[in-house]
Amino acid sequence: MKNPIIHLYSICFNEKVLMPHFLEYYSSFCDKIYIYDNQSDDDCIKICDNYNNVTVLTFDTSGKIRDDIYLTIKNNIWKKSRGVADYVIICDIDEFLYHHDLMNFLIKIKSNNVTIVKPIGYNMVSEVLPNSSNNLFKDFQYGVRATSFDKVIMFNPNLIDEINFDFGAHTCNPVGKVVYSTNEFKLLHYKYLNLEYVVDRYNKMSTRLSKFNLKLNLGLHYSFSKRRIRNEFNHYLKNKINIFEL
Repeated sequence: MKNPIIHLYSICFNEKVLMPHFLEYYSSFCDKIYIYDNQSDDDCIKICDNYNNVTVLTFDTSGKIRDDIYLTIKNNIWKKSRGVADYVIICDIDEFLYHHDLMNFLIKIKSNNVTIVKPIGYNMVSEVLPNSSNNLFKDFQYGVRATSFDKVIMFNPNLIDEINFDFGAHTCNPVGKVVYSTNEFKLLHYKYLNLEYVVDRYNKMSTRLSKFNLKLNLGLHYSFSKRRIRNEFNHYLKNKINIFEL
């Protein structure tokens, strides 16, 4: 059986640290990658120019985090892949869908008529930021089990009528022919890359919280104190295990 056709969609804001790794990895098996950029002002979008299969589209939220707009995008952007792609991936730039024998397993789930992939989630942690010379899966292998990242991020756009993500896309209520895979994939969430990185990112994102988000208590973790962020980060360091040995 030939390789399945896969399209990826992601929302982006200032992701220059992870964007090279994200595109290098997903370009290895995704036919098309669509980056919906929310007015980034770092160099992350310039990185996209190096990839022929990447299309950048922009949208404006007046400099604010608007989870209602993000939700509308994630629940609908994939529909244009109907009739073209066998699977779509809807993920954030810090989310990596992993399997040790990825393409062969994608062929297998397609032959078994799997329509939704639900992975096992992990929060990855490191004391050192990755750079362009790093192999993310070789050099950053430690993390902690995170059930909140058992996220449905891959599904068949032709057999799923609506995915119905909730805010943050951590849960969904799919409608259509629903056939789940059985936990063979891992979803690696590369968020805790370095304490200073996390503190700086939270501080900058907290200034972007919209009235909508504040009203519904969405994204309030960005307002955590430095002490709380440090305690959280140290908790992950203390409890980390090698995810790739599981």
